[in-house]
Amino acid sequence: MLEITSYRNGKILNHRCGKETSRLLEILLEGIADPEMLVMVNVEAVFRRDRYFSRPLSLTEKLAYDYDLPAREIIRFAGEKAFTPPTNVHWAMFPPKLFHVLKERGLKTLTSGGFMSNRIIVNRKEASFDGVCDIGFFYEQNVARHMLAERCYYDPDYGIFLSGTFFCCNIDTQEEIVEKITRENAEARKCEMMEVVSHERYSFTYYSKYLPDSFERIEAVCRTLTELGYRPVYFNEGIFGNTAWEKKRMDEIRQKVA
Repeated sequence: MLEITSYRNGKILNHRCGKETSRLLEILLEGIADPEMLVMVNVEAVFRRDRYFSRPLSLTEKLAYDYDLPAREIIRFAGEKAFTPPTNVHWAMFPPKLFHVLKERGLKTLTSGGFMSNRIIVNRKEASFDGVCDIGFFYEQNVARHMLAERCYYDPDYGIFLSGTFFCCNIDTQEEIVEKITRENAEARKCEMMEVVSHERYSFTYYSKYLPDSFERIEAVCRTLTELGYRPVYFNEGIFGNTAWEKKRMDEIRQKVA
């Protein structure tokens, strides 16, 4: 059974029905929401699908479909300039052999993997798995340990950059967030980027796991990073937001043309 939240006439409706089919994660809403209405399933936003596939989708097709559907809708109502390739595939749980699906769509960087020794909350209880590879695209310990130490990696086999996260706004408190950022900034090796992770649903008062200080946690992140001299970037632009190489290449091209 799935808890499904939808909106009708400005009201929030909750239903405990629907099911996952053999067609991977295709959701049947069974008439509880209007076609094409944006709904929430397990508090993750998806569009209701108005057709069935003749056979189960392969993982490659599934990833391509799930990427293309929201991309197409965003571009339709806001234009191509409003769409930035999403670097975060939630839970970082698909194998590298599928990276080509996202690379073909312009993605250069994958973010939000924990890779090893993650701190997570399950049923409001903290769980920690020290030394265990998890939430990291099924990489083994050589890459996972590198990510734990350095937080970034370029995989030459697949031609893609990886960024690791070390805190999450809906797991770490304001004090823990500030302490982690400050400590990481003071590290001698000092990776010059920091990835910020949060989930907007924890800011919704009607969400069962609502956090009253959700916005304050996010504000603590923005304030602390700004005070330390960091600035926001799009990780898919250039290399982790650093476009110096692209600018240099364009300058060289202009000089040749001139």
